Amino acid sequence: MLGFAAVLYLLLFGRESRDLFLLALAGIIAGTVFSSFTALLTRLIDPNEFMTLQDLLFADFSAVNQDLLLVAAGAVGSTALLTRPLWGRLYAAAL
Repeated sequence: MLGFAAVLYLLLFGRESRDLFLLALAGIIAGTVFSSFTALLTRLIDPNEFMTLQDLLFADFSAVNQDLLLVAAGAVGSTALLTRPLWGRLYAAAL
């Protein structure tokens, strides 16, 4: 997923025009494609196999690793503090 995001970023923002609307459009199109692919899978494979696949692919928030949660909270907090001077220019999160 990280590799796909990096390639998408390079394709959309690698050139000189950094269009945020193009990024939003690409996200809408990718969401529609993935949703259609999921609908196709539900029709093609056995329902029990699809449930097994769905259990493997989706996150399970009932079994959170507490050690990783603390590391992630530290990483998010330190990143927020380090990027504090840039918050005025990083308005894309408000989209």
